[in-house]
Amino acid sequence: VFAGKLAAELKKIGFDYLAAEAFEKDIAPQARTITKDIGFYPMEPMYAGFLRHAMREGWTFVTYDNGALNPDPAQRERLREISAANKNVEKVFAKNPRAKLFMYVGYGHAVKMDAARPDGWKSVATLLREKLGIEPLTIDQTTMYGRGDVRTDHPQYRAAIQRFAPDKAVVLKTAAGGYAMVGIKPGSYDVQVFHPDETRLTQHGRPLWMETQAGLKPRAGPGRLVPGRGRPL
Repeated sequence: VFAGKLAAELKKIGFDYLAAEAFEKDIAPQARTITKDIGFYPMEPMYAGFLRHAMREGWTFVTYDNGALNPDPAQRERLREISAANKNVEKVFAKNPRAKLFMYVGYGHAVKMDAARPDGWKSVATLLREKLGIEPLTIDQTTMYGRGDVRTDHPQYRAAIQRFAPDKAVVLKTAAGGYAMVGIKPGSYDVQVFHPDETRLTQHGRPLWMETQAGLKPRAGPGRLVPGRGRPL
């Protein structure tokens, strides 16, 4: 949901390429629907909604994470990052060096590294920085969010939410003017997003964020589909 909102704003300022590790096949420019052969992750409804909006907005989709096969797990992971960086360079920046690319990835693929790990692994963000000679803007949104149980939340996330009580995704600035990095190594990312804790259920039994952040409205199911007993989901 957050990625979809961010993409809409990025499109307004000239971003036109959307790359994601979710894509397992090339997506035609005229595509307007999400089909199961696009990839595994887009079968999740919010991800599919994100991509449908992007299709209507006219993004060019970039597939890059469908190669790098190797029997050795460490080598496979290292080659996966290299292949991802190379394909984005070939498909986007080799054709348009001034292109603006929104790359939606999971967890450590976006981390910035000063050096490779002992096994030679470097993240795709690090490789793109080296290959293109640019400083990519990287965003972490995988640490500071409500998990539905305060016992499993990051303790500093809980403190921030209690202090600021945000009703939308926010970032925290430091006194020095930069952005706060909590629970991750400073410099690993440029910005860290704090999501509001809206995991609690509404009167309809659905997580609050589905209404407040995703803008979805509950609808009554057709009576003929409601079972005579038990709990319908």
